[in-house]
Amino acid sequence: MPQVRQLNQNMPVQSSVLRDPAKIRKIKQGLSLVAVLLIAGFFSLYRGWIVIQPVVIVEYFALSILAIVTVYFAYLFCFIV
Repeated sequence: MPQVRQLNQNMPVQSSVLRDPAKIRKIKQGLSLVAVLLIAGFFSLYRGWIVIQPVVIVEYFALSILAIVTVYFAYLFCFIV
C-alpha cells in the first residue's frame, strides 16, 4: 500500500477552472461586458444616436463577430488550461 500512496503523491495535481470560482466569475464578467457593449452599440445604431455610413456598419458587425470569437476562444482556453 505505501508504494501506491507514494505513486499517487508524485502525480501532478491538475487544477481545474471548474473548481475555481474566482476564474469562473471573471469569465462571466468578461462575457457579460462584451454582451453589454455589443447590445449598447447595436441599440445606439438602431436609435440613430450614431449617424454612420453603411461601410462603418459592416465594420462594426465584423468587429463584433471578432470580439465574440475572441471571447469564446479565451473561454475555451481558460477551461483547457
